[in-house]
Amino acid sequence: MKDSDIIAWLNESTGGQLQSFKDASTGREICFVLADLAEDRKSKKMVSMGKTPEEKAANFEIASRIYEQLGLTFNYDINLLVQGDKNEIRNLIQEIISLSNDPSEDIDGLLQTLENDLKEKLEEAKTQSKQLEDVALERDFYFEKLRKIEAVARRYPPDVNDSIIKIISLKAPEILPE
Repeated sequence: MKDSDIIAWLNESTGGQLQSFKDASTGREICFVLADLAEDRKSKKMVSMGKTPEEKAANFEIASRIYEQLGLTFNYDINLLVQGDKNEIRNLIQEIISLSNDPSEDIDGLLQTLENDLKEKLEEAKTQSKQLEDVALERDFYFEKLRKIEAVARRYPPDVNDSIIKIISLKAPEILPE
């Protein structure tokens, strides 16, 4: 994600007007996003403008506490954040972006995968059904042939007829060679 996109995301999420990562060193917008994620209005009210290094540090301390509320570890150096260290702020905001991603997007992806799997299973079932129909048609075809042979065999004398009927009446295991 480009730096400008990261700043734009932070502005969009908070209504801020930041121009750079240095501007984000106030911690204000970062705290607002985190407080929204944690649904923590109390912390949001405690956030200051972040004009002095002390106010900035206090804001990032709030961010750290919100991280803990979310069950996460705040692995960022508050001094570097207060100083406006571009990499430290970028990494923090990128992590917040990943935390705030809409889980419905994951659900949509999951639903799409499930839908594709179901379509695949349906096609497999249709193929198997067609194969079963083909086998049934083949079975019926040969059964009808045997019925015709039996009908024709009845026209012959009983000694020939009995042999033919006996052969036709054999079950599959009786026909197979040993």
